[in-house]
Amino acid sequence: MKNQISEFEKYLKKNNKLSKNTIDAYMTDIHQFFDYLSESGFSSFSDITNAVLLAYCAKMQSKGISKASILRKLSSIKKFYGYLNIKYNTGVDIGAFEDLPKHKKSLPKYVSTQEINKLFDSFDVNTHKGLRDKAMLELLYATGMKVSELISLKLFDLSLEKMEVTLPDRDGYNTLPYPESTMRAIKEYLTHARPVITKNHPSDILFVNLKGEGMTRQGFWKIIKEQADKAGVTEEINPNTLRNSFAVHLINNGADVLDIKEMMGHSDISTTQAYFEAAKSEKLRRRVTTKHPREH
Repeated sequence: MKNQISEFEKYLKKNNKLSKNTIDAYMTDIHQFFDYLSESGFSSFSDITNAVLLAYCAKMQSKGISKASILRKLSSIKKFYGYLNIKYNTGVDIGAFEDLPKHKKSLPKYVSTQEINKLFDSFDVNTHKGLRDKAMLELLYATGMKVSELISLKLFDLSLEKMEVTLPDRDGYNTLPYPESTMRAIKEYLTHARPVITKNHPSDILFVNLKGEGMTRQGFWKIIKEQADKAGVTEEINPNTLRNSFAVHLINNGADVLDIKEMMGHSDISTTQAYFEAAKSEKLRRRVTTKHPREH
C-alpha cells in the first residue's frame, strides 16, 4: 500500500500545473486515510466500499473536523483511487463518492461598487502614504491578483506604457491589463512618492513600506482596514473581498468567464463559476429592491 502512495506522489509531481502546497495537501490526506485503513485491519486499497468511506467520515466528524475539510479530504482520496484504477485496475467504484453528503459552497463575499468608490475617494493623495496606498489598492482591484502577488511585484514587472503587469511566478496566463485610472494612480506614486520613500533604501520592489522595505501581508491588511474605517465603508472589506469584487463587478459589466478565470489564475473553471453565481444573486437583489413598493 505504501508503494502505491509513493507512486501516486511521483505521478502528481510530474503534473506541472500542481503547486508543491497542493501536492503536499493531497499526500497528507492520503496518508491519513492509509493510517485509518491500517488501524481498521485493511491490507489493500481495493477493499474500500461506500460503508468504509462513511465510517471514515464519521470518525473525522468525531474529531471535530469541519465538513468542508472532510469533503476536501474525500476529494483527494477520490483522485488517488482514480489513479489506482488506471494504474492497477483495482475496480473500485469511485462513484461511491457521489453518494456521500455534498457541501454547499457559500457565495464569495464582495463589496458593492458604491463602497469601492467610497474607498478610492478617501485617499489623501497629498501624502506619500496616500499615493502609495491608492496605487496598491487600485492595482489589486483592477487585476484581481492575490496580495502575495501584489507585494512581490518588482519595478520591471510593470509597464505603464502598455498598461499591464506581469506576474512571473504564475503559471499560464500571467500578464494582466489594467485601466487608465489605475495607470494614473501608479504613475503618481512612482513620480511623487516612491523616490522619496526609497531615497536612502534603494530597492527594486514596486510597493515598499514607509521605511523603503518590502511590504508584508499583515501590513497590507492593516492598510485596507484603516482606509475602510476612514472612508466609512460599512461592508466588510479586506484583500479577499476586494479580489472577489473585481470578479463580480466585471461579470456584471459583461466580462467573459474565461477572461476572468485567466486573470484570477484559476486552474478550474468551476472556481470561477462561483463568482457568476454571486453576480446573479446581486442582479436579482437589485432588480427586486428597486421595484419593491417599500423602496419608493
